[in-house]
Amino acid sequence: AYVATTQSGTETYSIGNATPNCALGSLQRLTPGNPVAQPVACGVVAMDVQCVYQNVLQPQACIGPNDASGNILQSVNLALLLGDSRSDRQYQGPSTFTMPSGATVSIQPNHRYSLLQSSVPLRNFFVVPQ
Repeated sequence: AYVATTQSGTETYSIGNATPNCALGSLQRLTPGNPVAQPVACGVVAMDVQCVYQNVLQPQACIGPNDASGNILQSVNLALLLGDSRSDRQYQGPSTFTMPSGATVSIQPNHRYSLLQSSVPLRNFFVVPQ
């Protein structure tokens, strides 16, 4: 699960199990006003978040606004793995998918998948010249 703090409070986003309405799974949101997670998008089977810190070449696991060396968080890389809910018997894809962080996700071999990726820079980030 991933937590975001908004003006209305803390929201938690997680991947939900398959349901009759969302065959492969869903992206779910939990808000302070509703203690039961609600699906916000069907077909989302995996979510991956990595942070890019100043002076670090590779994205890494997010540990806060600063990494262990004191580098400042610059941007967040977000990846969503989406699956087509329709089965295609003619298509025999792999049974696993590797997310950008290296995590392996089990997938249905007769469904087509797409990986959506975006880098989200921090709005108030600036680098002080040294």
